[in-house]
Amino acid sequence: SMHDEINEVANIVKILSSQEMISDLEKLTGASGIIPLSNFKVDKTGFRFLHQMQPGGFLGAHVDHIRIDDKIHFLNSIFYLTEDSSLNNGGLTCLYDKTGFKKLVEIEPKPNRLLVFFHSSESFHSVSNLNNHSPLRNTIYMDYYINKEQITRQLNHRVVYLINTST
Repeated sequence: SMHDEINEVANIVKILSSQEMISDLEKLTGASGIIPLSNFKVDKTGFRFLHQMQPGGFLGAHVDHIRIDDKIHFLNSIFYLTEDSSLNNGGLTCLYDKTGFKKLVEIEPKPNRLLVFFHSSESFHSVSNLNNHSPLRNTIYMDYYINKEQITRQLNHRVVYLINTST
């Protein structure tokens, strides 16, 4: 039901914004004082963090916004809500070199997979074409911010973390 879906989205946003998640990200990255986007944009349902892509859709290579006030956007996370049936239907997350032209890696939108990657003005990413018979591609994203004094140390890591939560 719609009510269950609202709760599911809100719960995932809550987890991605939780102190436990922040602590894990701080351990992984060596950064401290990480702030989730949800701290800046209050939305109790979490629906502003839900991305839906229609069959036939795609998203070209782009970088996201860089800052909010004096906080620097330095990590992206994408949680895949897709159904099993959507595998092999396209909709892969693609990461590129700093030119935005050379594709380095493609990540399948496996159900319950969490993708975390460093974000900078050179971290181009896209979503490959979702084929016409695919179900909707549903993802929840959460961006993370740090104080700009921290940034120089962080961005030499070009590491991608993939956390598969499905049992």
